[in-house]
Amino acid sequence: EIEKPLIGLQQSELTASEHQRSSAAEMSDAAEETPAQRLDYTAWLQFDERGMVLPHSILGSLEDFRSHLETKGEKNLVRRIPTSPRDPEGVCCRDASSPVEKKLQVDIRRNALQHWDKHLRYRRKQQDELSSLLNRPVEHLLMNQGSRFGEKQEQKEVLSRVMPLTHSGYGYRVGSEFWSLPQRYGDEVSGITATLTQSERGQRKPVTHVGQPSSIQKEMGVISAETHTWSRSSYLQEQCQELRDALQKVDVEQPDFSKLEVIGSGKPQTSTTRSPVREREEKEREHTEIMMEDSNLLAELDEGQLKAPPIPALRLCGQRASWTGNLVFNKGEVGITPTIFFGSPTGETASSFLDLHNDGSSAIFYSWQKLPAPQSFPHLHSQKQSVCFYFNFSPAVIHPGGTQKVEFLFKSEDPGFRTELWQLNTHPVLLQGASIQLRLSGMALKQNKTSDLRLFIEVASKFKLKYTNELRTK
Repeated sequence: EIEKPLIGLQQSELTASEHQRSSAAEMSDAAEETPAQRLDYTAWLQFDERGMVLPHSILGSLEDFRSHLETKGEKNLVRRIPTSPRDPEGVCCRDASSPVEKKLQVDIRRNALQHWDKHLRYRRKQQDELSSLLNRPVEHLLMNQGSRFGEKQEQKEVLSRVMPLTHSGYGYRVGSEFWSLPQRYGDEVSGITATLTQSERGQRKPVTHVGQPSSIQKEMGVISAETHTWSRSSYLQEQCQELRDALQKVDVEQPDFSKLEVIGSGKPQTSTTRSPVREREEKEREHTEIMMEDSNLLAELDEGQLKAPPIPALRLCGQRASWTGNLVFNKGEVGITPTIFFGSPTGETASSFLDLHNDGSSAIFYSWQKLPAPQSFPHLHSQKQSVCFYFNFSPAVIHPGGTQKVEFLFKSEDPGFRTELWQLNTHPVLLQGASIQLRLSGMALKQNKTSDLRLFIEVASKFKLKYTNELRTK
């Protein structure tokens, strides 16, 4: 045993004594320490479910800690250090029936039981101390009477849920018997309004039943004194009798916790470990099954889908716009210009559809952009700009093999010829940057609403003229 230097030791003597100590002497002294003076590393380390040291529970690397334990002679702890912090295979490949893991499993079960017994002894000690201080029997203590509180709350919750089925106007809040109003804090300008909870909105969670078996109550010292005055009250009995039919319809289950017990056995717990080879085989088997399913799906596809080009392509009005590369040599030019014609009387609506079919192998994002329509007679063009064409011009995505049906509507209150020009922008860019322009042309014809009246006037005038001529001849 190393003796501590005296307080009155001079500096020269202290320096000489320090130079005489070497690293070999320190290791030999540490090895000769008594078991009582050795550090208990297990009290400061953390272990996983397999009993291996967690890398984050130590300072430094696992290799340095292993060499330190080998120097100290801690052979048992050396076996419980994994090969590397990111090599779980070395841990998983250990035999689950090794003596170290068997001992660890037994220790875990024994520690859990010891922890439970420790708390029970502490609880009984508290019960005895409170009983002696209050001069009250153990069964009349409040800590033993609170076991029925949860059962009381569950019964109240069930009755409050069944009550609206028989009592009209029964709500969840006093002062508003039909619905819950959110609470406001502050004034209407700068105040805030609290959010209603799920229960206040009428969306209540299922009732959670909590209880203790009779064996656990006996072990904890909870002795029922049968002094439950609330459960024996006449009001509760009347309410239960009145709501008996409603309770049967709701079918509220009351679990019996009195005989619920978890019985264990003295057999050692065997943990199933999976080797990396078996996991790799299972992953390969799953991958093979997925490939087989994909091949079956491909076999069920139509011939048209199988012949789809392996590039982005969009078909509209019988014309295909394909992707030919990322270069945009044709930017500023017009590639495809389909036209949709409309014809309808003024005030009425005409409709037409445009199918956008993804004829390629990748998804296509598209958006619409309105272009200024060319005017043949700009000096005769009216200053009044009215909207005559209607459609959903929001952007969307077309998946491979999918078709987007766009509906166009035309309606004009004034007679005449209307034209709008829209550009379809796609991503990826098709036709090497050439634009896809859609021309909407509509003709509104003025309705001949007085044709019947004019025909009547014309027939009447002819009749009057004929009658006048006959009178003149006579």
